[in-house]
Amino acid sequence: LLQDRPDWEELVTAAIMHRDNNLIFYINRDKFKKCIANHRQDVREALRELWSEDDRTPGDRIRAFDNRLSEVMLNIKKRHTGSRLAIESYLMMGIDAQQYPPFRRDTFRITYTKLGYPQAPTNDVGVWYEHALGFLDRIIEEQRGVIWMRQIIGWMRNQSSGSLIEILTSRGGVILQHPPIKPTETAPKKCPTP
Repeated sequence: LLQDRPDWEELVTAAIMHRDNNLIFYINRDKFKKCIANHRQDVREALRELWSEDDRTPGDRIRAFDNRLSEVMLNIKKRHTGSRLAIESYLMMGIDAQQYPPFRRDTFRITYTKLGYPQAPTNDVGVWYEHALGFLDRIIEEQRGVIWMRQIIGWMRNQSSGSLIEILTSRGGVILQHPPIKPTETAPKKCPTP
């Protein structure tokens, strides 16, 4: 699409309608396919907004897409932002599927509630998506901390397995400098600071 390919419509439709696509409710997939056929130029411009090669935030990209198509896309009113955002986030995966995951409003709302995480503060689709990305980043970061702590505990349980410095620097930076402890040695009273 950004390269002005004449077959962009078929490629986008094929991706949306793929038989393994369970990320978008099937009725909304069908409606978006009709939206592409009936509002080709509007969809093209909205996709250009979503997939532009500038430095816009994910929320700004989704908001621009949504603003351009909110009245024609799926015939879904403003109060059904979750249905539109499911499609918009699916299309964001066209930029980078690992960086921009799909969004399912009810799944995130339930998860936020169960984990005591605050809900998105507004009904703005861009804010919703960036709130979800922040939530996922926090889970990833906390999981890294858990894995890191398990590595340290494992090293402490089996002091002959290697150097603490190897574990601490495997995360991309020196956090604490400590020489390897041999099973016959005792740990120093105080670890040197980097």
